[in-house]
Amino acid sequence: MNIKEKQNPSKLHIFLMWSTLLFAYFLNFFHTLNMGVLQPYLIDAFQSNLVTMTNIGSMYFYCYLIMQIPTGLLIDKLGVRVIATAGTALAAIGTFIFASADTLLPLYIGRGIVGIGTAVNFICIIKFQLAWMPQRIIMTLTGVACFVGALGGILAQTPLVYLIENFGWRESLYFIGIASSVNALLTLFIKDKKIEGDNSESVSVFKGLLSVIKNIHILPPFIYYAAFYGSYVLIMGYSGTSWLENVHNFDKSTASAYVSFGVIGAAIAAIVIGYWADKINSRKTPLLITGFIYILVWATLAWFGHTLSPFFLAVLLFSIGFFSCSYIVCWICVQRVNLPQYSGIAVSVYNMGGFIGPIILPLLFVLVQDKYASPVSLEAFQAAFKVIFFIIAGTYLFGFLINDKN
Repeated sequence: MNIKEKQNPSKLHIFLMWSTLLFAYFLNFFHTLNMGVLQPYLIDAFQSNLVTMTNIGSMYFYCYLIMQIPTGLLIDKLGVRVIATAGTALAAIGTFIFASADTLLPLYIGRGIVGIGTAVNFICIIKFQLAWMPQRIIMTLTGVACFVGALGGILAQTPLVYLIENFGWRESLYFIGIASSVNALLTLFIKDKKIEGDNSESVSVFKGLLSVIKNIHILPPFIYYAAFYGSYVLIMGYSGTSWLENVHNFDKSTASAYVSFGVIGAAIAAIVIGYWADKINSRKTPLLITGFIYILVWATLAWFGHTLSPFFLAVLLFSIGFFSCSYIVCWICVQRVNLPQYSGIAVSVYNMGGFIGPIILPLLFVLVQDKYASPVSLEAFQAAFKVIFFIIAGTYLFGFLINDKN
């Protein structure tokens, strides 16, 4: 429910509330990208295989996807504080279940609950920013939020390897669960405020959902996000470490460190592209330029990635992370072509694209690899990379159809 304040909070209070939501998104990205590191330990602990662990990893995205529209409806109806608190609490519970698992079933359940809990984070951030922050810097702030999230992805690489090697995978996840629990307590101090022009009290949320779904302007960014973010997660959260280990003969620690270059690239790009969009008051120009470069980067990976020296591998992975962030401008594009009272619903519908991609592309990647005698051979990786390249190149064309309404 919305909380009406007699006095507006101070700028420091607003910043602290925003920071609490960013911390939740930091942990969100940790869960998004941690399976690449966790997989070999889980395979060993549960005597399982790569396909099973990929399916367990995807439970996060399945549940995240399913929760997008309900999250948008709930945030528009109940406000950010209630939904952010519930989400962070569920993320903590799911993490504890996953870490305590002694069979495969609790791994599926825990991973799914984490997906449900973290599904609310970014929509809460967007809704909070639209209510409390100056409109002229919204895209920059969105970039900062993505930067903080990407730092959580970095935690899921070499630092996670270090934690697991020194304390064990269960203990490492218990630590994350405790951090999520603290985060849930902090979200109780968030205050809600209606967005200017929001008439949500007199409008049915189901009419809002219908309005957003019928809006044709949401389809191009939806498809664009699915391919660009899905291909990023494919490399950073699933196959990048394995590719470096099997094709370039890196050890696990070195491979995860190199994947971190991609996560760092995404972190930097989030701020750079967001600021660029605000500076020129255009979202479409940064999207089309960075998106085209992303196609070139994937072409390099698919045809020449196995020939690169360690230095150029680092550059390549950094570039994958950086230019994949072409999509970050789309959140504001989607919000601006829908009514203010439907901003949560609009962002949640758009967000579904970002989690359909990480479900479909890794599965497609593995299916291509499985056609080869050795799924981790150079030939298998190259064939799978080329399939993803053509998907990215095709979906880039939808960028020209995105409505950049000011």
